[in-house]
Amino acid sequence: MITTLRRIVYFGGLFIALMAIVLIMIKNDIGYIPEYLSVFMLSLIFIMGVLLIFLIAKRGLGG
Repeated sequence: MITTLRRIVYFGGLFIALMAIVLIMIKNDIGYIPEYLSVFMLSLIFIMGVLLIFLIAKRGLGG
């Protein structure tokens, strides 16, 4: 379970980075970021943070 959780956190971090690039392109194109996208992004960041805290609590910083 820890290995699966670690993969979710790693790929979630990669997805957040790619989503940030997409949001920057959307903002440059239409001038604003739609609210549903910003809420989705913030909730995803919150979920990844909680999973990362859980992972650090279980395995420590060494992995």
